Amino acid sequence: MVNKWLIFLVIILLLIGVGLTYSHQSGIKSKERELLVFAAASLTDAFQELVEKFEQQYQGVKVRLNLASSGTLQIQIEQGAPADVFASAGIKQMESLLKKGLIATDSVTYFARNQLVVIGKKNSPLKITGPDDFLKAHIREISIGDPVTAPVGQYSVTSLKNLHIWEQIEKKLVFARNVRQVLQYVERGEVDLGFVYATDAAISEEVKVLYTIPQDTHHPILYPIGIVKESKNQDLAKKFIEWVLSPNGQEILARYGFESTI
Repeated sequence: MVNKWLIFLVIILLLIGVGLTYSHQSGIKSKERELLVFAAASLTDAFQELVEKFEQQYQGVKVRLNLASSGTLQIQIEQGAPADVFASAGIKQMESLLKKGLIATDSVTYFARNQLVVIGKKNSPLKITGPDDFLKAHIREISIGDPVTAPVGQYSVTSLKNLHIWEQIEKKLVFARNVRQVLQYVERGEVDLGFVYATDAAISEEVKVLYTIPQDTHHPILYPIGIVKESKNQDLAKKFIEWVLSPNGQEILARYGFESTI
């Protein structure tokens, strides 16, 4: 009889121990924090590394990246999608959200700049010495980002208009949803040329830069970052932006070809 009670007591103690262990683990889990970062497609590679290093620095923090064209991300935020940080490839999209009171004004800062270039496939025999070459008959299709949602498309259209070839070239254009899709079109040989950022050209072994668009033909390509006003992780969002602006964060961006604004 004593043995039965002893066995029963041991079982009870084991169950209590399991319960305490589960409770402790649940407590740890509840302390984990998630940060939602909406970032322009051209930031994909650099931000993946920035996020990895940030998570190593802040244990218990999980950063989720939503990567798309800046205009698409802008619309998502306007429609109430949960987000903590917005990193845009264009000033226009950030300013629109600021005017609507959706971004904390004092949190916005520039963290990088880029250049607009024209790429062709690595083995392409094409030579581009000036904008008039875009009009030559053997260049049939040219891809640019959708100017409605992709800043790279907006910069491209502005440049083509200022170079006075927009009307002649318009019929050759193939629109892509973002800069990475433009890159893919060129890599696969689906178009002859593509307008992308210098950083996108640099990450691909399948393409080469054929021409750099004069910077005085479009607005400066600046990347602003800010905190979404409705974010429930304001302090963590601020730490992430500080990390992007830090010397280590800027060094990571520089390795992917981004120029500093600091």
